[in-house]
Amino acid sequence: MLKTYIIFLRGVNVSGKNLLKMADLQKALSDAGFEHVKTYIQSGNILLDSTYSKTETANRFAQLLEEKFQIKAPLFIYTPEELKKLNDENPFKKDLEPNKVFLAFLDAKPLDELTKKLDAINHGDEQYVLNDKVLYFYLPEGMGKAKLTVNYLEKKLAVLGTARNLNTIEKILSLSAD
Repeated sequence: MLKTYIIFLRGVNVSGKNLLKMADLQKALSDAGFEHVKTYIQSGNILLDSTYSKTETANRFAQLLEEKFQIKAPLFIYTPEELKKLNDENPFKKDLEPNKVFLAFLDAKPLDELTKKLDAINHGDEQYVLNDKVLYFYLPEGMGKAKLTVNYLEKKLAVLGTARNLNTIEKILSLSAD
């Protein structure tokens, strides 16, 4: 039975590193037996259908990425239902600019003591809410001038993560419904 998965890659096509053409990835995934493969923009957003479990799909995807493209990049995999639930749980007002509201997907739940240290830092108008392995954040000045970047959060919380703004999340959810 085919199951749809959404995959977010961390650190591809950023600052000239881990360059990966989405069209090449799409073809490689299709050739490997994944179906209905779609990508959205160049930052590593992939939708595909798979006969494998979520874990096996993630493992096969990572293996293909390394073998075909020599890229080892953390990936975060969700079903459309899981991503929709995470999006629905976003604590920030829906009337905020969607390109300034982000979901950061984390590879682990941060330790409480690290979260408390982060809470003690003044981040000005930037806000965040941690919900298990997803950190929601709002950057009123946008990502370009932000203190709360993914790299900053990774260092403070000792986790790996990747973030997408609400525009991207909504588009991916829309593509998954097609």
